[in-house]
Amino acid sequence: MEEERIVERLRVGSVEPQEISQAMIDFLAASKVICPHLHIPLQSGADSVLGRMGRRYTTGFFRELVARLTASVPDICIGIDLITGFPGESDEEFEAGYRFVEELAVGYFHVFPYSSRPGTAAAAMAGQLPSTVIKARAERLRRLGERKRLLFYQRFIGQELSVLVQGEGTAGLLTGLARNYLPVRFAGEKNLANTEVLVTITTADAAGVCGAQVGQE
Repeated sequence: MEEERIVERLRVGSVEPQEISQAMIDFLAASKVICPHLHIPLQSGADSVLGRMGRRYTTGFFRELVARLTASVPDICIGIDLITGFPGESDEEFEAGYRFVEELAVGYFHVFPYSSRPGTAAAAMAGQLPSTVIKARAERLRRLGERKRLLFYQRFIGQELSVLVQGEGTAGLLTGLARNYLPVRFAGEKNLANTEVLVTITTADAAGVCGAQVGQE
């Protein structure tokens, strides 16, 4: 008899890098319920900036963690948080961080421009950057994130994905989420909301992927 499940899907929220053990990775790879999606705060792709932030890991540790995750769970979607414009962030540090995340096998970024908050250790640091510099750096990272997101979406063209249907979107198409957090659009009946269906992915764009319900092409 097939084991009964209370829920079909569970999605893990944001997890600190050093909290992701090999045992957790193995469990994620074997689970039929835990979705292959993790959001991991990196914050900076430069070790010197991570040090000033008080982060307890290095870019080398983070790169190796992502490599283990993608090796064990090939279709996993990994999102990262980035803060740019942290006090003292030089042009060289920013460019090194940019190159690091450019090469990282992740699906998307959340980019946050640094904003000084009175009473914090960072607010008292030397090297507070002009808002114009911070804004320009954040925009560059967001554009990079958009390119990486599209590349991640394009990987799934031709594949069948299990989609949890959320409802009707624009142009009369149904919208839903694949298990690895891909936004999916496809033509189907409205009564499919809150059910899982298989969708063959045919195209990808900035908004997600589009396809056809298996058996309904």
